[in-house]
Amino acid sequence: MRTLIRAVTATIAIALIGTSGTPASRAAQTSGVNLLTNPGFEDPYNTWNGVPELKLPYGWQPWWSEYPHDADWQNLRPEFDRAATYDGYGYRVHGGTFAVRYFKSFATFTAGVLQVVEGVTPGATLEFSVWGHSWSCSDWDLCQETLDDGSRRVRSAPPDANVVMKIGIDPTGGTDPFSSSVVWSPGVRALDSYRLFTVQAAAQSSRVTVFTYAWQEWAALNQDAYWDDASLVAVGGPPPAAETPAPTAGAAPAVDTAQPEAEQGVYTVQPGDTLSGIAYRYHMTLDELRALNGIAPGDNIIKAGEKLIVSAPEATRVLPGATPTPAAVADAPTPTPDSRNLLAFVSDWDGDWELFVADIAGNQVFQVTNNDADDQEPVWSPDGARLAFASDRAGDWNIYVLDLTCLESETACSEADAVQVTEDPAEDRQPAWTADGSQLVFQSNRDSNWKIYQVDPASGLVQLLITSSANSIAPVWQPKPLP
Repeated sequence: MRTLIRAVTATIAIALIGTSGTPASRAAQTSGVNLLTNPGFEDPYNTWNGVPELKLPYGWQPWWSEYPHDADWQNLRPEFDRAATYDGYGYRVHGGTFAVRYFKSFATFTAGVLQVVEGVTPGATLEFSVWGHSWSCSDWDLCQETLDDGSRRVRSAPPDANVVMKIGIDPTGGTDPFSSSVVWSPGVRALDSYRLFTVQAAAQSSRVTVFTYAWQEWAALNQDAYWDDASLVAVGGPPPAAETPAPTAGAAPAVDTAQPEAEQGVYTVQPGDTLSGIAYRYHMTLDELRALNGIAPGDNIIKAGEKLIVSAPEATRVLPGATPTPAAVADAPTPTPDSRNLLAFVSDWDGDWELFVADIAGNQVFQVTNNDADDQEPVWSPDGARLAFASDRAGDWNIYVLDLTCLESETACSEADAVQVTEDPAEDRQPAWTADGSQLVFQSNRDSNWKIYQVDPASGLVQLLITSSANSIAPVWQPKPLP
């Protein structure tokens, strides 16, 4: 298994798992011709990457971000499905029979769908348009509405819920929704009634990517985003400034959330900004942003025009086909000795601790273990080709070695290649390599108290190195003798 994550920051950032079975759309470049595959989000809807909660219309892929995750309800992976004209919620469909829908209960999400379109003419100005609206319900009794004809429908409550939607084009064909190359329409509230979103950009290569985007500030009983009837067409002339037409009847006023990049670590607050939104944009926790700017804990009040000190590292992002973002790093990153500046670390993004390797220079991260157990305490071999680590995958804590030369080739890494080198019902923990990389030392309580042992990874032969009536732990081998 090889899991790619781009953009590495102080806390590792985004996750991308493989690709779906959805091909990129290949454009027949003719002015006025819709270049998208399945622009109406119609059938078939297929389960994406085998995850039952992710049902996507043909031609489209999901993306979502689970950062920041300062509260249990914040930025969870939504479910993706369809709204249909025949399921009692026909008003959720703009045209045809279906609209794509993604949603989450008692939580917020930052998510959307995307499509890569190939075969466009570099330099051509493209216009991406799509109809969208959202629903946010915090009180079910208030969310039910009886219409003049006696029929019932649901509406958003409270009516001023801070739900932001927008669309974008990456003219370079990248699939990172947080890339600086993406040209976005303004972010607006579009509660309950469809409105048309439009944005233009000049293609910079033979492929472009289109994105939808929805985000909420606060959790609610129900949070839904709907998109329907999209188009991507070539138009003449240079791209005008992005704008979204006035809302259809019943829609809330537009809120422009376009945010300029910070210059030299200072960001100017824009109308409609929130403190949590700025923290998200610059990949900080709220507490970090407050501390940098002398804002009291729990205080979220900011004013347009105010200047905030921000950190502006590479973006923390979830890419198409993403699994949840690693939310916490348990162990300090372990550097390798090679020139690629690889780091091994541990994250509990899926509920148990797994191993990841980050290529700092290349802005990539690879997930190298994925199981229902805990994998911890990674340490590189002196030649940078192997990771030793502790795992309880066999029921007890033992030492394993994983060959990672797969990272240097196109061969997929597989945790099935992890070799168990100790086997004992006690706890074997904290592995460390000898200077020549031929042996491992580790701590174990296999003899009542903690002692230091050595194991030959090739043969599994274990010998006791340090014994005492006291506990001995955390061995570290000297990398080379003193001169």
